[in-house]
Amino acid sequence: MTNSDHINALELFDSPPVSSETFARSGEVLKANFGIDFDPVKFKALFLQIDNAGWTEERYRRTFDWFLRNKKFASWTIADFFEYGIEMGGYGWYLKKLHEGWKNTDFARWELPDGSVAYTAASADLPFKQWEPKAKTPIFDCRDCGKEFSSATDYHDHLPCKGET
Repeated sequence: MTNSDHINALELFDSPPVSSETFARSGEVLKANFGIDFDPVKFKALFLQIDNAGWTEERYRRTFDWFLRNKKFASWTIADFFEYGIEMGGYGWYLKKLHEGWKNTDFARWELPDGSVAYTAASADLPFKQWEPKAKTPIFDCRDCGKEFSSATDYHDHLPCKGET
């Protein structure tokens, strides 16, 4: 991902491909939820689209859970399943969102498996390690007390040292 690109974070989940068994079970849940039988051709077309898109079990589970919570009517289309995503971007995307009015607290920062850092909305729930910036390395040490300072100003304010820590 380049600094300005953004992707659907669901594409990064490391889990097995969605199985036909999982899909069949979800068909039963949809039938129970909406109280009707769905056209088997429509359901097969949905599975083929999801399979061709390379969805994983985890991506499908999260999307299906979202679908059940957000789709009130039985008149769904295949496109409805592709509406859900977790927008994730690089540093350029982050800067663009700041320019659009987002605040730093609106973001979560993630360390991806390849070692890169990416940004999402703070509410995102992802299976990645949250990234924290490295602590500043102290650049000044007081010879008298051993206290460390990360700025010349702090070091200067500490002087003259009376050997206190």
